[in-house]
Amino acid sequence: MVSIVVESQTLSDDVIVGRSSVVENSVLLTEATEVDNEEGIKEPDWEVNGVLIIVPVEIADEEFPESNKDKIMQTRGSEPDFSEPWHLSDVVLVVEERRFHVHKGTLSMWSPVFEKMFCSEFREKSSSEIPLPGKKASEIREMLLVVYPTSKSINEANFHFLLVLAREYQMEQLTERCERYLLQREKTPHQAIDFLVLANDFMMEELCKQCVEIAKHISIAELRRHEKYALVAPEDGKKVAERRVELLENKVLGGEQKVNSVRKEVQDASIWALREVAKVLYHKKNPEGRIHPRALNDCVKLVEEVAQESDEMNVFLQLLQQRLRNIYDPSRTV
Repeated sequence: MVSIVVESQTLSDDVIVGRSSVVENSVLLTEATEVDNEEGIKEPDWEVNGVLIIVPVEIADEEFPESNKDKIMQTRGSEPDFSEPWHLSDVVLVVEERRFHVHKGTLSMWSPVFEKMFCSEFREKSSSEIPLPGKKASEIREMLLVVYPTSKSINEANFHFLLVLAREYQMEQLTERCERYLLQREKTPHQAIDFLVLANDFMMEELCKQCVEIAKHISIAELRRHEKYALVAPEDGKKVAERRVELLENKVLGGEQKVNSVRKEVQDASIWALREVAKVLYHKKNPEGRIHPRALNDCVKLVEEVAQESDEMNVFLQLLQQRLRNIYDPSRTV
């Protein structure tokens, strides 16, 4: 016996009058309902004086066979099996003699190719089974698990064939999900060339930009030796070369700045040493003197005078001048 929920009045112990509401596993009688004995309804006297009568009815067990109860809905945390009808599935994909029971609405939202199959004048529009020749059943199942609301993720094992399927069926969202996975993947400069070719092949712009930035750290000689060098698109190769040149220019500029910084340190140290030498020489010549030269020109003049009088000081001064000349001469390599 099946109970029926209604907003009702009770006219008698056996008859209920009122408005029906939809309930699970219930049979609803309305003014438009046709009474059909073959559906399990036992000849109810369902209208009295124009008033809708709702009565308990018996439904045969075969209306809800036990074998189908577990196939109505997907349980939480599980993956669809696709091998049998489930939750209003309305079309079957046939791949390598395997059947995948799927939903036209779900596939149409992901793929305009499937949408045309189901909605246009394709032969598949009225067909309950659609063959996908040349496809692998394992890959189609993986694709379905990704597009259906499951916990299936893009990974190293499936991203490439998913990109191929996404391109064939014009599934842009699937391509974007594969690209997000690849953007998060760590890459060496050598690997970046591989993924640059892949990104260009499947039109993944963000991945292409990332790979160019990583590939700029590979030398031109290494790039030419790469096994996929011939597959790099000319525009991508140009971008890598430009970023490589910019990188080297920045390194040269950084090196020049470092050299200039070192030169400044040497200059400051030389001036300090010259003044200290002049101070010592002054006190040596003028033991009673309290004021020694501080101006740089005065210090240089004093050192040169002493150098003319002392061979030892002359040799020292010549060596110092030679060292400083080596540092500040632009034509010399530091």
